[in-house]
Amino acid sequence: MPRKIKPKTEFESQAKISSFFTGGRVQFAGNDREFVLCPKENSINVVRIADGRIVATASHDEDDEISCFCYSNDSLITASRSLLLKKWNLQPVINPSDDSEHSQSDLLKLEAEKTWKAVHSGPVMCMDMDPSCSFLATGSSDQTVKVFDLTRQYHTHNVRGFSALITNVRFWVLDGHYMLISTCDHGKMQITHLKSSKCLKLLEDAHYGAINSLDISVDYRLLVTVGKDTIATVWSVTSFDEDAGGLKLEFSRTAIAIYETAESLFIASSKQISHLEGRDDECVFVVAGTRGVFKIWNAKGECLLAFGKLSSSTSVSKSAEDACDLAPIYFMHRSGDVFIAASYSHDLFIYSLKSLKVKKTMSGDPEEISSIASIGQNPELFAVASKNKFLKVINTATSNVNILPAHQDVIISLSASVDGSLLATCGKDNTAKLWTFDPEEGKLACCGEAVGHTMDVLDCRFSTADNSFLVSVSEDLTLKLWKLPKSLRRKQGDGLVQLKCKWTMKAHEKQINCCDVSPQNKMVATGSHDKLIKLWNVESQTFISTLIGHRKGIWSVCFSREEQLLASASGDSTVRVWNLADQACLSTLEGHDCAVLQVAFFNHSTQLVSAATNGLLKLWDVKSNECQATLDQHTDKVWALSVVEKGKETWFGSAGADAELVLWKDVTAEKRALALEEQGKLVSNNQMLDNLLLEKQYVKAVGLAISLNQPYRLLSILQTLLAADKVHELSDVIGELRQDQLASLLKFCVIWNANTRNCHSAQAIMQIVFRTWPPDKLLELVDIQDTVEKLLSYQERHYSRLEKLQQQTMLVDFTRFCIKDSTQI
Repeated sequence: MPRKIKPKTEFESQAKISSFFTGGRVQFAGNDREFVLCPKENSINVVRIADGRIVATASHDEDDEISCFCYSNDSLITASRSLLLKKWNLQPVINPSDDSEHSQSDLLKLEAEKTWKAVHSGPVMCMDMDPSCSFLATGSSDQTVKVFDLTRQYHTHNVRGFSALITNVRFWVLDGHYMLISTCDHGKMQITHLKSSKCLKLLEDAHYGAINSLDISVDYRLLVTVGKDTIATVWSVTSFDEDAGGLKLEFSRTAIAIYETAESLFIASSKQISHLEGRDDECVFVVAGTRGVFKIWNAKGECLLAFGKLSSSTSVSKSAEDACDLAPIYFMHRSGDVFIAASYSHDLFIYSLKSLKVKKTMSGDPEEISSIASIGQNPELFAVASKNKFLKVINTATSNVNILPAHQDVIISLSASVDGSLLATCGKDNTAKLWTFDPEEGKLACCGEAVGHTMDVLDCRFSTADNSFLVSVSEDLTLKLWKLPKSLRRKQGDGLVQLKCKWTMKAHEKQINCCDVSPQNKMVATGSHDKLIKLWNVESQTFISTLIGHRKGIWSVCFSREEQLLASASGDSTVRVWNLADQACLSTLEGHDCAVLQVAFFNHSTQLVSAATNGLLKLWDVKSNECQATLDQHTDKVWALSVVEKGKETWFGSAGADAELVLWKDVTAEKRALALEEQGKLVSNNQMLDNLLLEKQYVKAVGLAISLNQPYRLLSILQTLLAADKVHELSDVIGELRQDQLASLLKFCVIWNANTRNCHSAQAIMQIVFRTWPPDKLLELVDIQDTVEKLLSYQERHYSRLEKLQQQTMLVDFTRFCIKDSTQI
């Protein structure tokens, strides 16, 4: 007897990769640097590095954009375009009764402490807090710098003299003297002594362009500035004395040509970097330039190292030409032995300062996702293609991203082999590329290339029975089959394997959108904008038949792995299931109200999952043609869908135009087990309730009925007491209820009072409640105002009905008296 396959209808979102960073400066937060502060549009997100989740958000009023922020010692200050400054406190929130993994709200919370005006006439562009968090310096587009006393809440200094936008402000403590360093867009740098409010140094020609970044050494006697003039300047304090004329500050200046526009820098020691062991440079500085290369310089102007490949296998060399293929870095922030770098593509790279290797990569603002594929044996690991030429490998559990240059143009589609060991990518550069996955290191390596199409390659699929061939379809209207070599591992330095095209077919008259390979590698199915699905024989290289029925273009086709079925998704808002034996349409699944973009079989081909342009996923029963569930997490088109089945467990990966990757997990078995457990508890509690009633333990019985949320069972108990004229006992029972139980009882009275059959009992119970409990205690109940309003609305109806009844009885009396008088006459 065949085993009955149970449907899987309950799926929950296990992980979600979404946008949390849209550009700007970033900064570590937390005692152990476990968080990072990331600007996103009108808010500052506190992101947990371990899993990339947003745990707290700071924002001003709606549509009030945050221009900049600064953070120090659990204090966050944000500045908005409406010239308001807001101070926030970051506090951990730990629930001691919860020993499980903390939820997002259990880790951190943001509390707004105060808000005040910035006293600027333009938006604040940069800020800095002193080490004690007592003073705040703000630099604005109005060409002024102001210092605020955060304790006494007033501004203490107003620094003028600039003729351009302020780019940097920095507190500097030298020999016990508090000073403020300010730079502007015209290359000017000014150092102000805060106690005397005097300008100690005004450097009109500090740079010949905007000063982008500055940093101060640990001993506070060395400054480094970089800017758009491709120069890094080292300022070493030679004297800082006080004479009759006041304080005097003198520098020695060393200009270093770095041959590129520098965006950001930080100062370190050569002892902190393992690649610089043996050197005696007390002070080195790391510079990020527009070429995407990190360079380490010493104060003498020597370039010691250059590294720029933003992956876990970062190459370190002495050559400054180690160019990076990814977007340039525009900001860095160092904290202890790690530093974080932000790129123009909104990616965040967390580096180890000692090894100069990436510890973690996070994609802050993913672009529209066009395709995904599960790789390896980990269902949480996905290869992702966005609207660019880079391939991303994302772990949805940790949000870690590995970014790989893949094609010369935009990647359109991805496909993984059945065993997850191979990945194929295809794109607008008219090629398809082959990748091998190393499960031990969790990395992809490009090993082969298929060149032959004359236009964009739109889709590709591996053979299912083995990894013997790859099929691809293109905008040039052709279907190609590529033979794969048995060994795809290549040694270091070897070129890519050039795949050989075994045969080519002109498949359709319009653009081919999709393809799939049947089990045992016998057939290939293609779907096109010409509304047709065509079947091809792999061995004989011949056309088999055409499946006609859809009214619009085909977006997806999928073979069943167990039966001779083919599913197709179309722009006509339907999913069709075809019988391959006679090429007939078995069923048409209607439920989507827009174009269906993806479809796939799962659960031994007894069910289908489909994705549409409105962001909804639907689960279908293949035999009954019924929609079993709808999954809603996306806000735009779902372009990509990946089904992962490992034993009895099933996962879906979905992604699309909203730039979100969602991992769904089947929890049907857990929900069924929970339902059975709840049913068992309900039976046990009902039996306990019956026993309590037999034993006349009315207080416990009423409390249990309330906790079971059984209003009508409770009503029968109370009516029994009322009918037996046990009002005093009922008063004692209601008087011993807890406040939460009393609140539930009043809510049940609202239900009873709405029914004329039960309203009399409800009125009697309310009378007892209001006589037993004092008003001040009733006012403390949860939602008491809403409950009383609902009771009053039905009270008016009942009184109106009683008044009509009274009038009718008076009419009867009047009629009786009239009849009596007439008989006497």
